[in-house]
Amino acid sequence: MLIGEIIKKYREENHLSQREFAKRTTLSPSYINTLEKLYNPKTGKLYSITLEVADQLAKAMNMSLNGLLEKCGNK
Repeated sequence: MLIGEIIKKYREENHLSQREFAKRTTLSPSYINTLEKLYNPKTGKLYSITLEVADQLAKAMNMSLNGLLEKCGNK
């Protein structure tokens, strides 16, 4: 799965808005929205994140960084 798909699925399953989810991190709601869109409309490329951002996202979803990376590796 892609990181944006994982975030969106988690949010929907836990009835969280992008704003509520973002509050669990230091990230902005607009950045969460961007990640959930998956692709940059200007370049057509997938959005990428740093390990630091991935760690914040994992913690916000109550999982380890390794757990999140494993989910990203499974399609």
